[in-house]
Amino acid sequence: MFKNYFKISFRNMRRHKVYASINIAGLSVGITCFLLIFLYVQDELSYDRYHNEAKDIYRIVVPNYDADGELSRVFSYASLRHGELLRNDFPQIESVVRFNPFNFPIIKYQDKQFEEAFFNLVEPSIFDVFTFNFIEGEAKDALVDPFSVVITQSTAEKYFGTEKALGKTLNVLDGREFLFKVTGVIEDFPEQSHMSYNFLGSWATFESTVDLSTRTSYYGNYNYPTYLKVKNGVNIEVLSEQIPALLDKYIDNIQGDKASSRLGLTFQRLTDIHLKGTPGTSGTPREFYLYLFSAVGFLVLLIGCINYMNLATAKYANRLKEIGVRKVMGAGSSSISQQFLVESISYTTIALILSIGLAYLLLPTLNTFTEKSLSLELATNLSLYLFLIGLVFFVGLLAGSYPAFFMSRFKTVSALKNGKLNIKNRSFFRMGMVIFQFVITISLVIGVIVVDRQLSFIRNQYPGFERKQVITFSGNAAMNNQSDIFKTRLLNNPKIQQSAMSTRVPTGRLADSMDATLLDGELETNVDFRLPFIRADRDFLKLYEIDLITGENLPDKIPANDNQSFILNETAVMKLGWTNPEEAIGKRMRYGFLTGFIKGVVKDFHFESLHSSIQPMIFYNTTRAKRIVSVKISPTDMPETLTYLEDIFKEYSPDRSFDASFLDDDFNRQYEDEKQLSDISKIFSVLAIFIACIGLLGLVSFTLEQKAKEISVRKVLGASVTGILLLVNRSYAVLILIAFAIAVPLSIYALDGWLSSFAYHISIGVGIISVAGIMTATLAVITICSQAIRFATANPVKWLRNE
Repeated sequence: MFKNYFKISFRNMRRHKVYASINIAGLSVGITCFLLIFLYVQDELSYDRYHNEAKDIYRIVVPNYDADGELSRVFSYASLRHGELLRNDFPQIESVVRFNPFNFPIIKYQDKQFEEAFFNLVEPSIFDVFTFNFIEGEAKDALVDPFSVVITQSTAEKYFGTEKALGKTLNVLDGREFLFKVTGVIEDFPEQSHMSYNFLGSWATFESTVDLSTRTSYYGNYNYPTYLKVKNGVNIEVLSEQIPALLDKYIDNIQGDKASSRLGLTFQRLTDIHLKGTPGTSGTPREFYLYLFSAVGFLVLLIGCINYMNLATAKYANRLKEIGVRKVMGAGSSSISQQFLVESISYTTIALILSIGLAYLLLPTLNTFTEKSLSLELATNLSLYLFLIGLVFFVGLLAGSYPAFFMSRFKTVSALKNGKLNIKNRSFFRMGMVIFQFVITISLVIGVIVVDRQLSFIRNQYPGFERKQVITFSGNAAMNNQSDIFKTRLLNNPKIQQSAMSTRVPTGRLADSMDATLLDGELETNVDFRLPFIRADRDFLKLYEIDLITGENLPDKIPANDNQSFILNETAVMKLGWTNPEEAIGKRMRYGFLTGFIKGVVKDFHFESLHSSIQPMIFYNTTRAKRIVSVKISPTDMPETLTYLEDIFKEYSPDRSFDASFLDDDFNRQYEDEKQLSDISKIFSVLAIFIACIGLLGLVSFTLEQKAKEISVRKVLGASVTGILLLVNRSYAVLILIAFAIAVPLSIYALDGWLSSFAYHISIGVGIISVAGIMTATLAVITICSQAIRFATANPVKWLRNE
């Protein structure tokens, strides 16, 4: 029986090639979009799930609050003591591991030398918390001794080639020189991991080289990523409820408040880190984009299914006589339904085969946009294989359900008597489906325009500092200790206009902060929030053209710690209680271990991305390290200037590679997720428009065939080609206007939520809505007219000769 259904299906495809092609094209593009989105979603959801019992692993997150209980900062790193506190006081916790990042050391082995970014000192409990497969060595004793290190397989091949790495010695240089013995080799971290380290050094190394007894603060000094694994069955919410009492027990009051009111400890599930980011921080989490892309993929697929429904119900109306004969021969309604569902599944199967080919062609482009390595491996990806089988039946049944129901309901006598169905009888359903298609299409077009405008807005918005022709790179202690000589050497090149040294540069994170106290004679007033700082030299404000609105710049000579010069930004001035910048000048304050006077106030500028509002900031200069070098260069002869910078860099740091970046590139990199969203949205919007237009093309063509005699009579009675075109477009124009009226408020509601993730954003105005409407209407008119012209210019005799 089903074999016969398939034969009938393919016979009808051959008989109606144009409509079959339109249906297959629409379904193919829709399935391709959905398939690509599935691969993307599958990859995103797999992050960090390769660890055994990943559901029981958590990262410690440390929120800080001001005196009013408002969240001020959230840190994904903990202090050194937080891990110990949890380990000692909570038997529900199976294991805790702390990381201490090692900043870009030089690693040497014989004649090989590399600068490494992913070197961490970790506790041996890392192998109790996380899952690693050892190629050489064993987990139980790999990180017990000082100066032992576990490396990844690719790192072992990089340094030792085909030789065994176990027992080999690596020279590690970071201002000092250490000899690390390789005690294990593990498989590389998979791409689907939120962390990736090539070197895991022993925590005993940290303990033997640093006096950890001096690092007792629970408040501040958040430099140590800390993870824990709870015992099976432990409710993390119940555990979290015990944290405030624990903090108050061990930590002294903070500026007169209970520790738990100013400091928190929360637990973030390992598998949530990649998708949700750090809780409480600004920006749009990847989870939002995951839901968005999933919705877009499904909607594009739905447009393809609606196309099939529309064209199938229209075209099947000419097959009523066939249905009548089948019913006379004994076929029941269920048998008729099965026939049309099999036909729908046949179309879907052919579309799927084409979709797999299209997906292979589009995957490289998608990988470029998403910076992933997605692949379509049917032989090894069982879930993908099952997904495709399920997709065929899902799409086939979804697309064929209404046509099957529609055709099986006709009575035998009616079907045999008329042989055809007047198109008006079922036009309401098709009109509704056309409206729904264009609601989706218009919404996608509005979304693409808004995302593109917002991306353009944040890229072109003046951030309050100069970022053009600015190069930054990491220096070292020698450059910092001889900063005047080093900077003079740089400025000897006429192409180098300015240079400065600082702890951080704009487009980075304001991660460093200390407590502040305002001093007025004997009166001390504690500031109820931690003030982020930038340690910088005098040239920093000049190079970045940060506007000093009152007071004076940092002094030429570095002041003593008890007679410091501080510069605040406007937000800091207001948060400290002054109504205007002039009031702050000359006021005395203590900041961390420093005491001094406020000497200047700078205009607010966006140190971080526009996702965040402007934070209070303080600038000062001490002899302590300022390792980031900023250089402003001439736009001419840039390759020669970069070579000169590298030569000077090598004189001070011969072992390190010169890794410079343009600040403009760093600025744009802050909005990579938005750029990715824009690029992918454009692709899927174009595909959605394509599907909607070819569906409209087929439906208009069929409708005009049904009305061909009416059009011919109008021509005989004097109707012009223009008049006929207007007549045909009028009915569809009403549908598109209805779709537009529905799509606009839905789009604004959804996009307002996304825009709210930016502290500074555009508003969705009439201009954006108008552009989307004009664009959609123009494409619809072109599609309709491409068919209407053929009928409007045809000889009426062709359609009236038999009358």
